[in-house]
Amino acid sequence: MKWTQLFNNKILNRGEKYALEKRVEILRKDEKQINAKVYGSKNYEVEIKFYGDKIEKMSCNCPYASTANCKHLAATLYTIYGVKELKHARHDVRRAPQARGGLRRGILFKQIKFCIFL
Repeated sequence: MKWTQLFNNKILNRGEKYALEKRVEILRKDEKQINAKVYGSKNYEVEIKFYGDKIEKMSCNCPYASTANCKHLAATLYTIYGVKELKHARHDVRRAPQARGGLRRGILFKQIKFCIFL
């Protein structure tokens, strides 16, 4: 399953906007977990846990996340995996597709780094 399928389009668009505005601060990232702080009208804590290469659990302390996956979770995943070029990529992709200008966006899953936005 693509990670983007865990969100409705409206939430994906809002999360993408937050990622592009660099509102996400990654506090911890490894192959088992991502912890982030997302800055919006308030500051929200995000946690995403993995089992192997699949998302096992996602949580955010915003009110919306109590009923559905929120824009803060989407923004965190966009920050990690990239915006636009990876919008339709599978969550467990090991390398990102070739981006415009010859830059490769994304890296090996175990070495998650921030993406380059030009």
